[in-house]
Amino acid sequence: MAVDIDLMFRIGNKEADVYNFVYKLGAPRLDELVHAESEEAIRNFIQTVKHTEILDLKSEMAKNLIADLQEKFQPYGVYFESVAITQIKLPEELQSAFSDKTKYEIMLQNQYKKHENEKLILENTENQKMTELQRDNFRKLEEAKAAKERALIVREENKINGQAEFEVAVVDADKQASVLKTKVEGQKAIAENRGIK
Repeated sequence: MAVDIDLMFRIGNKEADVYNFVYKLGAPRLDELVHAESEEAIRNFIQTVKHTEILDLKSEMAKNLIADLQEKFQPYGVYFESVAITQIKLPEELQSAFSDKTKYEIMLQNQYKKHENEKLILENTENQKMTELQRDNFRKLEEAKAAKERALIVREENKINGQAEFEVAVVDADKQASVLKTKVEGQKAIAENRGIK
């Protein structure tokens, strides 16, 4: 892993700070120590963090680095004012693996969305068919009820008509019987009259 950093520091204004820097450290040694200490601090920080979080923790890494450098270089009159982590580059294989993982996750999300969409379409189609079946069944049920009502009305009409025809037939039969009875009685009377004569 490669980490690029920019360090901004100053030599203290006090005479003791300048003396300590010049006689105890010096510019060449400062360069070596800053290089070694920053590498060590970054290495220690990176070992405590998951590789998936490293890019998100730049500012935390910078805070830890500046705190470590301040602690180690203040006795030499050197004060660090800011640390900027300009770039973190992961190894090529790891970067490629992250890229592949991201592509795979995007593909899975797309497949999931496609599946959900197809599922929704199927559910809507089935709901439509179910609604149409329910509507057809309701219509057929209403038609059957209406047919039953019509059949009951026709049966009642037939019953009334049959009763009326029966009553008319009874009246007609009574009339015919009365006519026959009268005719027979007339014939009887004629026969009696003939018998008397």
